[in-house]
Amino acid sequence: MTNAWIQIEAEARAAFHGPGQFPLRAYSEFMPPPYVGIKPYAPERAQQASTSGASHERAMDVDEYEQAHELEPGLDRIAARLCAEIVRLMRGERHTLSRSVLDGNPAWPSELAEAARDGKLGHDPLVVITSLALSRTQDDKGNQRWTLFGESHDGPAPAFWSGLDERRLGELISWAKLDAGWRILAEPDELPAPLHRRLLGAHPVEGLRTLLTFRPFARLPDEVRSSYLSGHLALVPTPASLVFSEHPRYRALAAELPRATQIPLLQLFPRVERSCAIRIPQSGWLDESDPVTGLNPKHGHNLVPRLARTHRWQRVARDADVHGDGMFTDEVSLALFSTEPDEIGLYGKPLARNAQIWDGDYRLLLDGPRADAKALGRAAGVVDAGGRFGYRMYYPPMRAGTRELFWHLPVVVRPDAGRFASGPNGYATAEADGQPPLALEPVLLARPAHVAAARLFEADPGHARHTTSNNVHKLLDAHALLGPLPRSLARCLVHLAKDQSLDAWLEELAARASNPEAGTTLLQTLRGLVASAEDPGEPRVLQQLGTRAFEEEIWRSISHLAHGEFRQKNDADRIKVNRGKHGGPAAKNAHLAWHERSDLEALGEHLHARYRALIVKHGMSGRAEVVDHRFRWETDFAFPWMEGWAHSQNAPTERNIVIVIPG
Repeated sequence: MTNAWIQIEAEARAAFHGPGQFPLRAYSEFMPPPYVGIKPYAPERAQQASTSGASHERAMDVDEYEQAHELEPGLDRIAARLCAEIVRLMRGERHTLSRSVLDGNPAWPSELAEAARDGKLGHDPLVVITSLALSRTQDDKGNQRWTLFGESHDGPAPAFWSGLDERRLGELISWAKLDAGWRILAEPDELPAPLHRRLLGAHPVEGLRTLLTFRPFARLPDEVRSSYLSGHLALVPTPASLVFSEHPRYRALAAELPRATQIPLLQLFPRVERSCAIRIPQSGWLDESDPVTGLNPKHGHNLVPRLARTHRWQRVARDADVHGDGMFTDEVSLALFSTEPDEIGLYGKPLARNAQIWDGDYRLLLDGPRADAKALGRAAGVVDAGGRFGYRMYYPPMRAGTRELFWHLPVVVRPDAGRFASGPNGYATAEADGQPPLALEPVLLARPAHVAAARLFEADPGHARHTTSNNVHKLLDAHALLGPLPRSLARCLVHLAKDQSLDAWLEELAARASNPEAGTTLLQTLRGLVASAEDPGEPRVLQQLGTRAFEEEIWRSISHLAHGEFRQKNDADRIKVNRGKHGGPAAKNAHLAWHERSDLEALGEHLHARYRALIVKHGMSGRAEVVDHRFRWETDFAFPWMEGWAHSQNAPTERNIVIVIPG
């Protein structure tokens, strides 16, 4: 078998090194993926550029904190919602599944729907099995979270069968309270070799009590359907589990939009952006009013017409949810495409680069992550003309080198027993366009000290959630990288009250733990990580920086740069419609020449002169240098009303001022 990480590293070395191989676009509207395992600028795991590593050559590690703080609570919520809707459907009760999911779906043919409506499926054990597509994504505040993309695009069966044997499958059958004489209906190449002896084959259906199969109900043999509908046979998973993967229109869309089969399951859930949960991006349908008739088309879809925007300047607690308070909530079509100042405000950007859109006939309109300005303009025009459109916000999955990583994880759940937490872990894939996927093994790390840190401090009175857990995590990781930690460094790593010492915090640790005995063991481990008290020696620079004279020099510099001759430093504020306006008495009192003047270039020249003088003063001529890194605004949307943007389109007018100092 291919050594996955060696191949990923080899591909990355060839892909990212050299001019133009990894451009960073200034002011891009695209939210990029997080890179894990290796980074583009350091494409070898030996360089330790990333903390998300692999414990062996085919591993995708999932650490103890991800398991305890995100995945387990998130999977429980997903499983509960999924099970509730499937159970309502099977019992003929009112449910929230849209007509478009069920119409023409081979997993929900008329004979099955009629039996559910007539209450004839009461014998079904209601074991719901769905394989999820998960990955880590990045939000606009730099948070990286496990994210639900929808149902596995490999289908519901492969992740479930992966790595199973008779014993483990027997445990699941026992948990479901089903007959031990079970059989499997599948093709032999779908199953691990240890399960082949359980294939139905020529075994008679008559008298069989339990059959495991992922074939949609309409494609099952007649005798299997008849035995199930008569109440003599239990099917695992329950037939309705497959309605999402068998949605015929999304399967057709997948020919144009890879992984479109993820979408039907994703649309079952509302948006989730808070921490301590699996992130769920917004998805749904729009019925844009027809400008000719003024009528909205009839639909059988889940309409989600408004989107609460976020931006990186928002002050939001780590565990808070995104809330639409009216300030940053727009119609989805405006949030995706509009560049008008009233819509994007001071910090917003059009969001279509992180969206996928299709029309009412399930034909691809926009694949935002792969779109250019021309494709975005075309899609904006079609949506503006009116009609019915499906969409999902799409934040790219984590990448290792050039490949995108997905975890295909089966969820097994029953209404009276909850999620089967000891079920199969599925597999991971490293995928790239035009290349076969590489298989990775999800490894759920269980290092004792990290398990304790992740699980003993769920309650954190007086602190943000998981503060204590994060403190312990930092100490354990720092020790793994550096060895014994100086006490001063250990104190700097943990987030404590200013007047609390490291020793005082450690003394309280066991009492904070939900299991005091396990807390005491963890305390002993942490004390072993911290070196005995040390004398750091004479400070190297503090005696020069910690003086009143230095403090006054800093504040004089700030005052001069903020309130001196360089007042108007933001070229993005030069708005065309403000030409000729003077700003009134307030601008006059502040000595601002509204719109007509920009001090940004003059400020740059001032900084150049200042730093050159310092280089000469300290005898660093020929060794240190001050240079410009010139660039221009590179956007996929046009902002012609913003003169800073317009001025930058013809030449790289923007610059970062860089001081290069040897040492």
